[in-house]
Amino acid sequence: MTNAMPSKKRIVIGHMLRWCVIVIAVLYLLRVLYGANPWSLESVTRQALSSMELPEVSVTSVVDSGQGIRLVLLVDRQHAMIHHFFISRPFGILWQNRGGGYGMPIDPEVRIDFRGGMSTFGHYRHYYYIGQVHDPKITTIKVTWQDGYVQNAALTEGVYLVTRSIRISDDDQSQTMTPRMLAYDQEGVQLYNLTPEQREARSQR
Repeated sequence: MTNAMPSKKRIVIGHMLRWCVIVIAVLYLLRVLYGANPWSLESVTRQALSSMELPEVSVTSVVDSGQGIRLVLLVDRQHAMIHHFFISRPFGILWQNRGGGYGMPIDPEVRIDFRGGMSTFGHYRHYYYIGQVHDPKITTIKVTWQDGYVQNAALTEGVYLVTRSIRISDDDQSQTMTPRMLAYDQEGVQLYNLTPEQREARSQR
């Protein structure tokens, strides 16, 4: 009996040590995949800006890009910068920063511009266009994508944002048009027509 008790203790201690190792490994993986504080979008935003040594700024808007991916827009008027980054929320619990772009300058001389990019997640390419708007007459912005699909852009705090996902296999066969941005006033009159080749309209001096 005296030998059985220490043996049971060793088994219990062994189980506890194994569970401690598992918990530590899970916490480490969560830290690597999701960052230090993935429980809220605000904390993920602060961490993203801090990692780029940029001042804090509140989230301006969040737009769904499809396939569980969203694009976050940050407009920092105080420091004249625009930031964006993709996020996902696996299982609907933890926020995950998927990368983006930081420090796009805000130029008051630009009436409107048309600047975009693309990121690939899994089997999908996620395209986006982000532009500054300094013409108060603009109320509606429409983007025509490379496959001819027309989409309204969200306009918030003088910056517009539009994004969508396209399956890679479909995208390789659908790029038949030049992307285009059209801006209208409240009466539906076209004010601007921009392409990637002519991507901004500036104030006349």
